[in-house]
Amino acid sequence: MALRIALFGQAAFGKDVLVRLVDAGHDVVGVYTPPEGARPDPLAIEAQAQGVPLLRHRRFRRRPQGRRPRSEPPASGVEPQGRRPRSEPPPSDWESIPELLEE
Repeated sequence: MALRIALFGQAAFGKDVLVRLVDAGHDVVGVYTPPEGARPDPLAIEAQAQGVPLLRHRRFRRRPQGRRPRSEPPASGVEPQGRRPRSEPPPSDWESIPELLEE
C-alpha cells in the first residue's frame, strides 16, 4: 500500500531515505530541509531532481502575540538567570505558524 509522505531530513541519509521511499512507490508530497547553507544538501538536490516540492523554513513555530522575547529583561528590572542554550527547543507555549501547517 502506497503512503502519502512528507519527509523531514537532511544530508546523505535523508537522500537515501527519499530514494527508497520513491522506489517503493510511495507518494512523497514534500521534503523539508534546513535553510540553504554553505554546502549543498544531498537531500535537497535529490528532491529537486525527483520533482518533489522542497521547503526550507527556518522554524515552524513562533512566540504568541504579546509575549516578550527572552532577551529582554522583565519589567521588574530583575535580570534573567541565564540564557537558554541554542540546542534547547523553544518553549512549549510557542504557537504553530498557520501558513506552514497548511503547506
